[in-house]
Amino acid sequence: MGLLGRNPPVVIAKYRVNLLILQVNHLGDNVVFVPVVQALRSAFPAARIRLVCTPAESVLYHGVLDPHEIHPCAERIDFNYAWRRQPWRIPGWLLRLAAFQADACLVSYDQGNFAHLIARWLGGPIRVGANLHYVRIRGSITHEVPPPDDWNVVQWNWNMGRELARALDPAAAWPDAVPPPDLSHMRET
Repeated sequence: MGLLGRNPPVVIAKYRVNLLILQVNHLGDNVVFVPVVQALRSAFPAARIRLVCTPAESVLYHGVLDPHEIHPCAERIDFNYAWRRQPWRIPGWLLRLAAFQADACLVSYDQGNFAHLIARWLGGPIRVGANLHYVRIRGSITHEVPPPDDWNVVQWNWNMGRELARALDPAAAWPDAVPPPDLSHMRET
């Protein structure tokens, strides 16, 4: 059940679904995550997406998401330790994300307890991601994706995206191979 005492019903993904994506990580982790967001946008063109990332990395997603779909939060360290360093910021973040009314949530690789808390409270009934040993928020993930045998983070994030797509629509097309990120929007003209 969500923070406001309810979870919105999951709608048929082909028509309209609200996807919350939590990806508050460093630059390299975001570069290899771009193909996941691009594939989700392609598989669910009518979806409303809210991507939570740091301001510096938000430019990576401008080619696939509209600016209003990108929710730059704070620097990674501020986000992950908000409960300890800046607790007064938490209610504002939660209220803005609660207003989005997520139907599903993707918690990317290596997200901390605060991201998992957001997923638990606000991520809707479908919450896909990884539960690493340091995550203390129980029930934050409904569809746990184990790491690949070689712990390849690129493949792991891709597998999480596939799991989310198939949880929303079992017939969703999702390539086996991870494509390179399309960052053509970042070229200088």
